[in-house]
Amino acid sequence: MPYSRPPVVIFGSGGSGTRVVARIARAADFCMGVNIDGKEDSPEMGRFNDGRVKWYLARCHWIHEILQGLPSVRPPERELEGMSDELKLAISRHLSGVENRRIKWGWKTTPSMMLLPFLHQQFPELKVVHVVRNGLDMAYSGNQNLLSSNGDYVLDAEERTWPEPVQSMLFWSRTNLAAACYGEKLLGKKYLRLRFEDLCANPSHQVSLISRFLNGRSLPKVVVGKMAAEVKTPPTVDRWRAQNALDTFYLSRLGTDALCRFGYLPEEHATVYESTSRYLPFLQALRERAKEPPWEQGVREAVDDIAQVVPPDEMLILVDETKWGVGPLIAGRRIVPFTEHEGQYWGPPTDDEAAVGEVERLHRSGADFMVFGWPAFWWLDYYTGLRHHLWSNYRCILENARLVAFDLRS
Repeated sequence: MPYSRPPVVIFGSGGSGTRVVARIARAADFCMGVNIDGKEDSPEMGRFNDGRVKWYLARCHWIHEILQGLPSVRPPERELEGMSDELKLAISRHLSGVENRRIKWGWKTTPSMMLLPFLHQQFPELKVVHVVRNGLDMAYSGNQNLLSSNGDYVLDAEERTWPEPVQSMLFWSRTNLAAACYGEKLLGKKYLRLRFEDLCANPSHQVSLISRFLNGRSLPKVVVGKMAAEVKTPPTVDRWRAQNALDTFYLSRLGTDALCRFGYLPEEHATVYESTSRYLPFLQALRERAKEPPWEQGVREAVDDIAQVVPPDEMLILVDETKWGVGPLIAGRRIVPFTEHEGQYWGPPTDDEAAVGEVERLHRSGADFMVFGWPAFWWLDYYTGLRHHLWSNYRCILENARLVAFDLRS
């Protein structure tokens, strides 16, 4: 390469905040390109990525290999010669007119993450800044360009048929975990990972951290203050909390490893996770949810089911988050909401102990049956103690795509 210093490469998932980091690099006297766009991306390096990422991933399965602990099998050198030549040409255009061969330089493009082993091979002293943002937020991002372009090389054919947030979570988890594993293991101190949320929460500290990584020293305080003032927390941070609770619960199951690794696992979900990500059973659960009947038809069929298994004039505990809208009676059977306070639905229980206590209280009050409608199926995943209590002490009399019913008399 024509420049004596190795580059710094900044990458992350689209919309993860890499733009701010590129500006900090420029403030630290790094030339990040002579023709960058408004997102701080390099068009020349972008064109190189567009032409080579798919080609490379089709020949080098490094993401799956590193996640599975397998030895990496790189394409033969002769196959990479053309790619290396194209990289040199892209860099010459990226730094067109820059005469100083000892300049500090680099680039920022999101897809560079997909080429990490190749770039490291070309630049053994390469420095990398890896920006991560909460995968639950990224699952609902409008920027899914990286997934759209390269999803076929990270997800299998069946996974590519799932709803976009599910694909996005799997893609985010695997690509960012692979980059983190590679960086920590093979780049060592030349790899810096930071969370976008930390940059927003404490910009001065993060700006100093980035500048010390790049230059070995912090920027002057006045420059740190100026750069920190440019950091704004976007309203899309924590957007996942506005989504359906069941959907985000399953999404966080799918991305458990990465969410834990990067410190994003929601506290309200953490206690029910295994130490490793076992996502296939939960993909199956999502598949079953996709088979749910249309709403009104589902409610009618569920009412018919209840009429078949709960005797007339009995009282039953109905767990449906009041979404069925059936009133105080269902098929002539009296219902009591769960949880209940003075006859009204009182929201989800605070924990397993409260859930079990509420079941037994309502049972003592005369409710001999308990029915979970499909809008509340997630309770049986989330409240593991409640699930264990019901299946251990009572008889499940019906379980289908619409409801799960227990006879509390047994």
